[in-house]
Amino acid sequence: MMGNILVAACRLLLGLIFVVAAAGKLAKPVQFMGDMAAYEMVPGAVLPWAASMLPMVEAVAGLVLLAGVPFAFSRSKRPVLGIWLTSAAWAVAGMLVMFIVALSVVILQGKSLDCGCFDMLGRYLPIAHSSKVDWGIVGRDFVMLAMAVPPLWRGR
Repeated sequence: MMGNILVAACRLLLGLIFVVAAAGKLAKPVQFMGDMAAYEMVPGAVLPWAASMLPMVEAVAGLVLLAGVPFAFSRSKRPVLGIWLTSAAWAVAGMLVMFIVALSVVILQGKSLDCGCFDMLGRYLPIAHSSKVDWGIVGRDFVMLAMAVPPLWRGR
């Protein structure tokens, strides 16, 4: 039972985080594309496509995780959304690894960039305000990556 609660909590928190992050990027697409360009990790020809697709993938993965919260308490090892839930958890984990690498490279290069993570929420929750990239943001992403483990473990 405790494992089910942990899986549900992780799906809920990660789902909310990724939906909110996506909403901020989708609300300000030009600003987000500028944030991505500043990282200098995506070729210019691919940048518009990547800047439009990343928030959509974040939103879909987040919504699938949210839809899977009630299924954490299912007796079935493979709920109806099983493959979708596992895929969403893998997508979130993959994006977090990508973010951790990108943020770490920026820090090690000595650049001072805005994170570009939660632009929409920053107005309402100061803790979620996009800030300069630092090791605290990398640590936050590692915590979120650890939160992806229980949903992935459940999907096995």
